[in-house]
Amino acid sequence: MDVVEIRHLVGVLLKHCPSTRHITRLTNRLVGSQVPSSRRYLHSRQNKIHQLCRLVSTKPGTVLQPDNAGGDVVKKLDDKSYFKRLGKTTNHYWTDHAEDILQRLNMERLVDPDHNLNLRENLRRRYCDDKVDLDVIRSLWGRWSTTTSRKDREELASTVVGLALWVPNDSCSEALAIPDDAPVPINVHGQPTTPEVLEFQKYCDKHGWLRNDNLGNIANHRSYFLKGPLAELEEALVRYALDAVKKLGFQLISVPDILYPHVIESCGMKTRSDRDQVFWVELPDSPNSEVCLSGTAEMSIGGSLQDRTFMLSSLPLKLAAVSRCFRAETSSIEEERGLYRVHEFTKVELFGVTAAETGTESSELHQEIRTLEESLFSQLGIHFKTLEMPPSELGLPAFRKFDIEAWMPGRKMFGEISSCSNCTDFQSRRLNIRYKREGESRQPGVLPFVHTVNGTAMAIPRMLITLVEACQRPDGSIEIPPVLHKFMTRPWEESVKVNPKFQTSFLRTKAAQIKYLKQFRELELDN
Repeated sequence: MDVVEIRHLVGVLLKHCPSTRHITRLTNRLVGSQVPSSRRYLHSRQNKIHQLCRLVSTKPGTVLQPDNAGGDVVKKLDDKSYFKRLGKTTNHYWTDHAEDILQRLNMERLVDPDHNLNLRENLRRRYCDDKVDLDVIRSLWGRWSTTTSRKDREELASTVVGLALWVPNDSCSEALAIPDDAPVPINVHGQPTTPEVLEFQKYCDKHGWLRNDNLGNIANHRSYFLKGPLAELEEALVRYALDAVKKLGFQLISVPDILYPHVIESCGMKTRSDRDQVFWVELPDSPNSEVCLSGTAEMSIGGSLQDRTFMLSSLPLKLAAVSRCFRAETSSIEEERGLYRVHEFTKVELFGVTAAETGTESSELHQEIRTLEESLFSQLGIHFKTLEMPPSELGLPAFRKFDIEAWMPGRKMFGEISSCSNCTDFQSRRLNIRYKREGESRQPGVLPFVHTVNGTAMAIPRMLITLVEACQRPDGSIEIPPVLHKFMTRPWEESVKVNPKFQTSFLRTKAAQIKYLKQFRELELDN
C-alpha cells in the first residue's frame, strides 16, 4: 500500500470511524508490522490516528490536523456544545468551588506568552492538542480577569476550570528527549528464559486453581476466583511487599474503595469520557448520589489529604495501602487475555508527599520508590526491565514515569507489572495540599503546594502470571522463590497437596461435576 492510499484511508478513518473497534481494525490493516511492539500502549482513538500520521510524514502530525486545530476562537466561545464536548466534566464540585480552584490551577503557566511554545509542544507530545485549546482558555481567562459582574465571573470561572483541569502536567527533560515515543529501557535485571512451560491460564486450569469463565450467573465479565495455592500465594505477595515498605518508613493506611468523582478527577483521571475507566455507583439515600469505585489506592490516599497543610519538618510523608482496584475498561487484545487485564484486583500502592524547597525532593523520592520496586522484583528472581516513559505515556498528572515490565515465558512477552510516577504539584493543586515552614505566618491561600509521588509495590494478578510461568520446573511443579517462604501460611508443597485438583464448587460445567461425583463414588467403593 503506497503513501497516497494510506493518506486517503487516514482521511476516511477520521471522518467515518468513531469507534475504537473500527479504528483498531483499520490501523492494523494500514500499518501491519510497521508499528513497533511499544505501540501496544496506544489504545485511544486519537493516539492511533497520530501513529498513522507519523507513518506517512517525516514531521509528526503534519498529514492531518486534529479535529479542532486552529479554528475561529470567537466562534468557539459562542458554541455551547463546544464547551460541553471539551470540558468532559459535569461534576458540580468544580462549579461550586470554581473561583477558589481557579486560583490554584497555576493559570499564569497557561496564559503567559513566554510558555506558549513549550506548552503546545508538550500537548502535542502527549497527544492532547485536540483535547485542550489554549487559545480558548486564554480568551476566557482574559474575560474573567476584566469583568466586574459577579454573575459573569462565576460563569466564566466554571467554564475555565472545566477546561483547565485537563491541561496535563509538564514533561521532564528525560521524557522529552525520547525521539520516537517508544519507552526506553534504563535498567535490565536477569536474562529472559524460553523454556517450554505452560501459560498461566492453562497451568491453573490443569490444577484447578483458577476459575474465570462461565461466571455469567455470578459476577461480571473478566471476574475470577483464586483457589487454594494461588490464593495463598496472593496473600504471601501482599505480606512480602508490606514487610519491605514498612522497613523503609512507609506508614500503612487502610482506605475506602468508594469515592466522590472529584477526588478521582483531582488525581488526573476523567470519570466521564469516550473511554470510561471508572465504575459509577448510585447511592439513593445520599445527598450526593453518584459515587465511583476507586481505580487505585492513590486516589483514596490523595483524597484523605485534601485541604491539608503540612509542616515542612514533617515531610516527606510516605504511605502504603492494600486495596482492591476497580477498572471499568478491559481489552480484547490477545496479549491481554485472561487475568492480565481484569475489572478488579488487589494491589499494594505507595504514595509520597514532599516539599518543593529545592525542586529535587519529589525526584529523590521518585527514585527511592523505583529502587524499592526493583529490589522487590529482583529478590523474586524474575527477569524484568525498567522503562523511561515518553510524554505520550505520562497521562495527565505525571511529570516523569517509570514502568517495569517482567518477562512472562509462557506468553513469551514482557508485561507491565509496576510503575511509579512523579506528579509534582498537579494533584496537590487540585486537592489543595500545601506546606509551610516553621514560624511562617503567610495566609493558607498563598502557601506553597506539596509534590506527590506514587508507585505500585505489588499488582497481584500480573505477578501471579509472572511467577507461575517463570518458576515452573521441568516436572511441571512450581518452585516458589525462597524470599516468599516465610510469608506463606504453610509450605507451598503442603498447600498443593491439601488442595486436590477436583472440587465441585470450582468445576465449571455440569458435566464436569457429574464426572467428579462419579470418580468420588468409585473411590468410596474401592475403600
